[in-house]
Amino acid sequence: MNLIKKVLGNYSKGELQALIPDHSIKFINDVSDKELTKESLINLILSDSIVSMLDDKKTRDKFISRMSESDLLLILQGVGIDIGDSSSITANTYDEVKKYAANNIEIFMAVLGISELWVSYSYATEDLPSIKEVVPQYGMYPYQKEIAIKVREVIQKQPSAKRIIHLPTGAGKTRVAMNVICDFFRNNVGSVIVWIGPSNELCNQAYEEFTKAWKALGSEDKRCYRFFDSPGIPLSGITDGLLIASIHQLYAKRKNGNELHFKQLAKNCRLIIFDEAHQIIAPTYLETVSELRDSLSSSFLLGLTATPGRGSHEIGDEDRQLSKYFEDKKITMKAPGYESPVQYLIDQGYLAQPNFFPLTYVLPEYQKEEVESKLSEKEKIDLLSNVDGRNLAIMQTVKEEYENGSFIVVFACNVQHAIDISYALNFEGIPSTYITSKTDSSESQKEKVARYKRGDVRVIVNFGILATGFDAPKTNVAVISRPTTSLVLYSQMVGRAMRGYKSGGNLECRIYTVKDDIKEFTNVNYAFVNWNINYIEE
Repeated sequence: MNLIKKVLGNYSKGELQALIPDHSIKFINDVSDKELTKESLINLILSDSIVSMLDDKKTRDKFISRMSESDLLLILQGVGIDIGDSSSITANTYDEVKKYAANNIEIFMAVLGISELWVSYSYATEDLPSIKEVVPQYGMYPYQKEIAIKVREVIQKQPSAKRIIHLPTGAGKTRVAMNVICDFFRNNVGSVIVWIGPSNELCNQAYEEFTKAWKALGSEDKRCYRFFDSPGIPLSGITDGLLIASIHQLYAKRKNGNELHFKQLAKNCRLIIFDEAHQIIAPTYLETVSELRDSLSSSFLLGLTATPGRGSHEIGDEDRQLSKYFEDKKITMKAPGYESPVQYLIDQGYLAQPNFFPLTYVLPEYQKEEVESKLSEKEKIDLLSNVDGRNLAIMQTVKEEYENGSFIVVFACNVQHAIDISYALNFEGIPSTYITSKTDSSESQKEKVARYKRGDVRVIVNFGILATGFDAPKTNVAVISRPTTSLVLYSQMVGRAMRGYKSGGNLECRIYTVKDDIKEFTNVNYAFVNWNINYIEE
């Protein structure tokens, strides 16, 4: 890393600054009284994923061009090329090193002293195979086992019914569903099960989870088909196994001249699992799922959700439409003596006890008038993301929690806000990373989450991704700076920090919510029972 820092020292201040988003530079200047020096800019660049930067050919070539002749000589010696001394180096030598680095990237990274980082990056960004053989270790908590048994009984009595599993975030919906799947495969030889997720992150989580489950519970070799992100397989010819698909890929495949393949899949399908089932009544989702079930098999549909409603705490037409779609019946856990199962799960250590704290700040009158003048919620939130006092409150909270040794997830207002907060934290000496659906590929998301899980960074700032499909049990702090009136979204964000000690998490967690005079929800017990009026418990 010393050589990298030395080479970056050969960049001009302007060149270094160009490697950091302009808005993030402005953000740092707004929230910090420290001067942006060349050294601090270099440290900011090194705080990000340096291997990701050097993996880019254009950036790597410029980096090599900025090497001194003595630096380049060290590289040549490191790869076993002897040209004498630095006086023998010419412009062609630089070009040859660039070609060598492109063809021998692993060796180049090792000479730079970042071999371990490169191995970790390569592993995290390795393409997943479209098909893998999963051959026959995966228990359940008592309440999970009861739910799995109920599901099996309903499937046996009504093989074409629709039901929804309702469990709090962090209580193990995926684990219950995987047990249901394995049980179904063992009792229905030659069956196709389709797992549908609304995002690539959730699909990838299911894809990896099935491997663990079937190794422990499987009775034969079983194929798992990957049909999300950039699928490399057709839908035709799948007569046995688990297909994990994003709803968007299924819809697109159905609409792009593949109706016959889709019908063949529907004919072989016996069970459908729909993750985040409160989203299923969106028109394109309904259309796709309905056609998948519209066959002689008339497959069983099992929805999974922590919030069997559509948004606000007030029951509306969409909430009733959702419950009606699932025949007004849900399968959930019972906790005698408790108003809500959530408190039972907390008392038993399955979930962490959440402690809620408001983050307050003073909004200047002129900015308050500007925010109130905006008609759309997005415009209001975008303005709030640039309020200095608000951002200082967020930064201070993260600093204090970081010093306490916490693992922190920050939910930003928008993409730029996530980037800015991360850069500002790194500038203040707090290692962090950011993830957004706009700036990150699925590979870079995996790499950054892997760094967070290992503890290389203990702060991860995101927008639009980590509310679902994010499993990092060490997380004990959530900072919710994104205003929302959605009980569904707020519950999902809170749930990221609520993994209990029995599942490798914590006894307690802390939830900080920025107070913007916009309604917030801080009672997860209430959130769980909010839509009960719409359902009959199986």
